[in-house]
Amino acid sequence: MPPAVLQPAPRGDTIVAVKIIVYTLTFGVLLVLAGAIAALSLTVAPAAAKSNGWSVLAVILSGLAVAGGVVYLTEKLINTGKGVIKMVLEVLTEKYKQHRLEVGIKIGRERQSREVRAWYERQQAAFRAGIPFDEPPPVYFADTPANGADGG
Repeated sequence: MPPAVLQPAPRGDTIVAVKIIVYTLTFGVLLVLAGAIAALSLTVAPAAAKSNGWSVLAVILSGLAVAGGVVYLTEKLINTGKGVIKMVLEVLTEKYKQHRLEVGIKIGRERQSREVRAWYERQQAAFRAGIPFDEPPPVYFADTPANGADGG
């Protein structure tokens, strides 16, 4: 039996692994922050609350609830930021595509104009020289964007 050959992991698996590591580290830091907020809430609690076990538990749980809210809001802010960035990139991409289309239409119209002018000049030169001219004019389809079907 031949020895096993190590194959590189597909790129998609590597990206998923990196995302998992980044999210795990991010939320690990946030959970440490949550623990710190819970400990701080116990530290600043009045002395009377520290004397009763149920009060201490309530203070710790309320601190954890606040920390959980911080984690939740942080996640929502991150996702909102990602969404805004994605929308901005989509708008810029669409603007770029529209610009490229307009430039392509302009180049196509200029090329057609040059071809028609060259054909007309050949026709006039043949007419002046008395030579029969049977070359058909350049033909363009009416529904092509470069021929004005886009309303421009």
